[in-house]
Amino acid sequence: MVKNVYINNKLYEINNSLPVKDVATEELDSCTLQILNSNKIQLEPMQKVVVEFANNTKKYFIVNTWVEEVATFDTNLKNYIISCSSEAKKLERVQLPTLTITQPLDSSLRKKYFHYVNSVFNIYIKPMYPDLTIDPTLIEELDNQIAVEETFNNLNAKDFFNTILEKTMKLVVVENSVIKALPIDQKKNAINTSNLFFTTSEEKIEDYYSKIRADVQGVQSDSPTVITEVVGMRAPENAILTTENAIIKLSHNINYIEKVVVYLHATVGEQQQKQYIKATINNESRKTIVEKSEYDLYKVSNIANMFDDDLKRMHLYYVRGSNTIE
Repeated sequence: MVKNVYINNKLYEINNSLPVKDVATEELDSCTLQILNSNKIQLEPMQKVVVEFANNTKKYFIVNTWVEEVATFDTNLKNYIISCSSEAKKLERVQLPTLTITQPLDSSLRKKYFHYVNSVFNIYIKPMYPDLTIDPTLIEELDNQIAVEETFNNLNAKDFFNTILEKTMKLVVVENSVIKALPIDQKKNAINTSNLFFTTSEEKIEDYYSKIRADVQGVQSDSPTVITEVVGMRAPENAILTTENAIIKLSHNINYIEKVVVYLHATVGEQQQKQYIKATINNESRKTIVEKSEYDLYKVSNIANMFDDDLKRMHLYYVRGSNTIE
């Protein structure tokens, strides 16, 4: 049974049954939290979520997407449905360029796998996620194996780790910000459900939400459901959006886009410190992503006007009802 749930180190009361049922998968890699009648929660993508069970075991997740709904009309209370992912999702969102392992003919000079993993970690992963570390046991294991020559074609960081670890019958996992390896046969084991207790509240949650939906049905146009979604990171070598690589797929169909925020990794200040800069590229005052009907009205650039704001090359577009930005 779930005892506590912490989002960004803050305790929240939730419905007991849903998180337990949803995390009871082979890899314990996701959960769904329902927070009812709450004051507004300042949620951010990638916030840490800790689910603590009655036996004091813990599972660690990150905030992936969330839905905010009106709870009552005479207060400012909200209902939240928060979808959480495994921390390994961070690795999925680090897109790597094409990488190649080449070894000298002299076998005494050949490098171990950790040399290449450590390079990827320091160059691509650490700048995006400074809190992540590599488990010393995994470091030792990778530092005992000579790397074979191979090419990694534009993999994300998770697939890169798994391509290397599958040679030792293991998978990459991230737990409490530590990158570890999990034996593949452990993934296939049936989950031990003896200490999981599925409880339900006295009022059925389905009935409660049916009532909420009925209450808000007449005001959906004024109080629409807003979904926040993380769409991914890009490696520095692949950072510029082009016609060929700019298709961004979302998990939900688009009715309208309220705001788009990007995190830019930049070197700033006199001491040339590397840090993330948060920039809004789409809101009421600045339209970078527009509906296709508006996009089609924009001009094609030429040498004289190639940086004007009313050009196709300065915008992305979406079709209402689709789940892609192009």
